Amino acid sequence: MTSTWQRTSAQINTDDFESDGRYDVVVVGAGLTGLTTAVLLSRARLQVAVIEAQTVGAGTTGHSTAKLSLLQGGTLQQIRHRQSIPALRAYVEANREGQSWLLRYLEENSVQVEHQDAYTFA
Repeated sequence: MTSTWQRTSAQINTDDFESDGRYDVVVVGAGLTGLTTAVLLSRARLQVAVIEAQTVGAGTTGHSTAKLSLLQGGTLQQIRHRQSIPALRAYVEANREGQSWLLRYLEENSVQVEHQDAYTFA
């Protein structure tokens, strides 16, 4: 099934990757996370290249519903089994900050957002 994003979005033209170029950071993946990371790094005045194996938003982002949910399902449990409590807390805080940043960015750029309650049951 083709997602709404892929069915309705215009193709984004890209440049060829210059392997001899000078980059401070190379971000792998041109989905929501990769592009957001690239924007923040470039705002910090770093030279950033984004490389993508397919097309912009072709992976997880392109097949998602674009929800900004903090519901993690079993992910937190998996992290807890492999990492410390401080690492788990840092992961949750990073997700909260990422969500907050993106919501602020969307508001600043007059992008319409719909809010819905979401729940996880155990």
